[in-house]
Amino acid sequence: MCPTPQTASKAPSAKELPLCTLDDVAKHNKEDDAWIILDGLVYDVTKFIPDHPGGEIILKGLAGMDATIPFTQFHPVHIWKSEPSRFLVGKLEKDSKKILKSDMVDDFRNIQSQMRAEGLYDTNYYWYVGLMTWIFSILGACIYFVRKGSSENDLLQVLLGGGLLGLFWQQLAFVGHDLGHNSVTHVRNNDWSLGMPVVVFFGISVQWWKRSHNNHHVFSNSIDWDQDIQHLPFIALDKRIMKGFHSFYYDFRFNFGRIERFLVSWQHVIFYPVMMVARFNMYFQSYLLAFLMRHDAFVGWWFEVGALGLHWVYYLWILSHIPRWDWILYAVIMAHAVVALIHIQITLSHFAMPFYEGTGYKKGDKEAWIVKQFETTMDVDCSTWLDWFHGGLQFQLVHHLYPRIPRHNLRYVRDKYILPFAKKHGLTYHLHTFPHAIFSILLPRLRNEAYNASKIEFKNSMLGDMFNMNG
Repeated sequence: MCPTPQTASKAPSAKELPLCTLDDVAKHNKEDDAWIILDGLVYDVTKFIPDHPGGEIILKGLAGMDATIPFTQFHPVHIWKSEPSRFLVGKLEKDSKKILKSDMVDDFRNIQSQMRAEGLYDTNYYWYVGLMTWIFSILGACIYFVRKGSSENDLLQVLLGGGLLGLFWQQLAFVGHDLGHNSVTHVRNNDWSLGMPVVVFFGISVQWWKRSHNNHHVFSNSIDWDQDIQHLPFIALDKRIMKGFHSFYYDFRFNFGRIERFLVSWQHVIFYPVMMVARFNMYFQSYLLAFLMRHDAFVGWWFEVGALGLHWVYYLWILSHIPRWDWILYAVIMAHAVVALIHIQITLSHFAMPFYEGTGYKKGDKEAWIVKQFETTMDVDCSTWLDWFHGGLQFQLVHHLYPRIPRHNLRYVRDKYILPFAKKHGLTYHLHTFPHAIFSILLPRLRNEAYNASKIEFKNSMLGDMFNMNG
């Protein structure tokens, strides 16, 4: 008999494991009673939710479900074999295992084994040395032009320096992305330590990024679970968003009222300006997490807060060389206009794709995670000489499927493994050039939904609720 939460307080030995059905596990789908399935074994992760390094929202969303595929993609093998054992409470009976049997999943996991045997999870550190040399040469050029333009009273050179600072941030963000997925050294503490200099120069909390980005990977394009598409009051890419929804990530109700309707009606016009200020929201979210989250659940809190502070030391030092306040403003605007490219690149691969409600996971559906990644993710078609510009995001689908593959191996993995896999299982691989994706897919979609927003009836606004303006 499958144990109850009370009888599951002590992990049984392998021989004593009680048998559970999918229905048994599905009943434990709440924050205060959360079970998951990993490779046919059942785990009670209720007490672990607040301390999960990847964020508590993921385990809340997967409670009662088979979490094998997302779990094995985000964790190295030694974690698979050791960490979950302390939460073990049962195993699936034979009929339930048969339901979870899938040729697609078997092929998907076989690919992972083949890539591991081929060394595709191994990082070429010489490649990263070259990459970091290139990135910091951009920062050096930024400082050179800012100081030279300031001494020669040349605004154009100052603006060039500001643009180079934005390019430096954009390129460094890709490195932070790699480290956040533990795809460089593949050891969490090591990649986190290497991420601290990135926090200093980029200025955004890696802890905040990991929590939000991992959640995005697991629930890609879910209206109520994926915070990366929850951008009211400025952007709404689906009619269902305009009905209002509860965000499980923020634990907040997003209403769609007068203010939201007005802003979304112009979203196709204000999209790029919004991307230019998106960095300020990242600052806000970073500091919010750093100072409001439980410090015992925040890995390396003091180090990260210190790194966030040091960011402003070097940033303000660069700006201090500019002699005029209006020129400082122009340089800051130029930097944020250029770094807006990273926000467009991040959103493009998903904003142009379908959305859905709920977690996307159903009882007995072992293929759900794989299928959702293909349905909600688009890759960018570019030549190899442009790979530096996209920083691995052009292989967004490949990265979503196998997030721990080093960036320099993504093109090879796509061509050798993912394209044949998609063809064999009838999955659509979405591939568009960068200009086509923006001007033929994303902007028309923004415009169409802006038109739909203009027809929505007035309701209480989200901002009104936040500032007590509705009543």
